[in-house]
Amino acid sequence: MLPNNRVQAVLSTGAADIAAANKAIAAAAGSGTFAVDPAVVDSMLKKLLEIHDAVGNLRTNSGLLTQDTKLGGGYAVAMSQINKDFGREATKQLQDVQREIASLRTQLEKSRDSYRNVDQAHSDSLKNLHGKS
Repeated sequence: MLPNNRVQAVLSTGAADIAAANKAIAAAAGSGTFAVDPAVVDSMLKKLLEIHDAVGNLRTNSGLLTQDTKLGGGYAVAMSQINKDFGREATKQLQDVQREIASLRTQLEKSRDSYRNVDQAHSDSLKNLHGKS
């Protein structure tokens, strides 16, 4: 059978990459070194939602991967078990990817809000310079 750590290594790369991006954005946004134009964030959020939904559809259909395949006896039974194990791990990893995408969306929303707050503060400062409140 295929060891679980190999299955996880194949499938978890996507979730790990998204988690790394999420941490980087959170750190940069928290330090004030990262702010993205709200229109760009809105576009990114829309695409991430589409990806999140597509992964959700994959998860919905991933149950098919865990079904017993009637391939015959002997080696075919072992192959069927490998396929089922892979399907279970794939389902778990798809859930992890969805969770990381949702978290990334949250960080991007925070960055957009930070940009708006800084922009508003600068606008307010300029108004005060010109004697307007």
